[in-house]
Amino acid sequence: MSSNETPNDQVSNPLVTEVPSSPCTRRRSRGGMFVAAGGLLLLAATGIWAAGEWWRSSHHTVPVPVIDFSDVRPAVRRVIESARHVVESEPQSGLTWGRLGMVCSAHEYTVESIVCFAEAQRLDQSDVRWPYLLAVALEGSDPSGSVIAYREAISRRRAVSRGGVAVLPQLRLAELLLQLGQLDEATPLLNDLVSAVPDDARVRFRMAQLLFRRGQLTDSLSHVEVAHAAAPRQRMVAELRAQICHALGETSTSPGVRQAAPVAESLETGWPDPLLEEVRRMRRDSYWRAAQGQLLIEQGDIAGGLAELEQAVAEASEDWTLISKLARAYLQANRLDEAEQCLNRAVNQFPRAFDLFRLRGSVWLFREKWNEAVSDYRQALALKADDAASHADLGFCLQQIGDIAGAKRQWVEALHLDGRLESARMQLANLLLEQGDVRLAREHWEVLLKTNPNHAAARSALERITAEP
Repeated sequence: MSSNETPNDQVSNPLVTEVPSSPCTRRRSRGGMFVAAGGLLLLAATGIWAAGEWWRSSHHTVPVPVIDFSDVRPAVRRVIESARHVVESEPQSGLTWGRLGMVCSAHEYTVESIVCFAEAQRLDQSDVRWPYLLAVALEGSDPSGSVIAYREAISRRRAVSRGGVAVLPQLRLAELLLQLGQLDEATPLLNDLVSAVPDDARVRFRMAQLLFRRGQLTDSLSHVEVAHAAAPRQRMVAELRAQICHALGETSTSPGVRQAAPVAESLETGWPDPLLEEVRRMRRDSYWRAAQGQLLIEQGDIAGGLAELEQAVAEASEDWTLISKLARAYLQANRLDEAEQCLNRAVNQFPRAFDLFRLRGSVWLFREKWNEAVSDYRQALALKADDAASHADLGFCLQQIGDIAGAKRQWVEALHLDGRLESARMQLANLLLEQGDVRLAREHWEVLLKTNPNHAAARSALERITAEP
């Protein structure tokens, strides 16, 4: 899965380079009081980092972080406690400390993850993950410590072939230096990366940012064009490209200078990061998992998205909103059997949940079980009488069983609540025409064309009645 590592990495201000956010960089910590051999060590969320001391000593034992589990779901508590117990049983294993750090990071225990990653790095001198994840966790609270950790990760990855994960420590370090305004320090790192991976969109984008901040617009444009060709749907690339084009248009006196193109709202954000994705996969929070499932479905990974939603429901079966998300996803995937089974259980468990009855009504509608659909839509409207879409769908089902007057009432009510419902307006107009009320039918079609000039069915209906004698 391509993870959105940098949702807030914007380029609207060319003088600021945001560093990608991740589970490791969130500033929240629920714990942080640790007993050390000689006193108390308080690790506040501002990120006091004692990793240097841990690196210099190989004969002491770091206490396993104590986690505050207040307001934490059982599934989250179980996975963290399990990782803690493994560390307690194998305190000299860098891998066990690193795994605990990843679990803590995944659930936003940032301070605790710093302790774990630093100890993992001390105990395991070969794995690039530990200094890398430590550096990411330290970016916001201790940039200097983060730079040190990134350099350690770079030294470790030199034993690994270039490309993919191997370039991430150097790239993230360059990004951090850009954020800190240390352009001279970032330049050789980016020059080396451009030579090593010339087609990497993220590398070219960062080089374009650096050159743009130095006012080298033409060179910056050449790099951002490569980035845009490699990642045409990457929003931050499109925004920087538009900025550079705009700046060239303002400063150039040559005719035909390109103009800044508008940036579509639907473009993607973030860069894939396999190391951070490994952390994210350890998260057990049901709502986060459900959100990831919905994102996967939007990206076209239906099977993966459904699996995440199913797991979220299994972990929090007492929450009808998660069941609703899963049922809706089943409907979108046209998996009606699973949707029906899911909703049959849910409506019995949550008889006051409007959305569940509405969704089951949709299942019956797709299956053309009109009476069952009418029953569920009526139950949904008993719980939420002002839902225009439910009135419209109920009207359609009533029409199928021959209750024309009832259908008409429901469509009128749906349009009263929301005049933008094109399907309800079209169905009502067709019914009015069948009943001989050509004038009122015409009015509805004209409204449709006024709000949507490309409404082919409304235009065709108007042309047909106009042509009739």
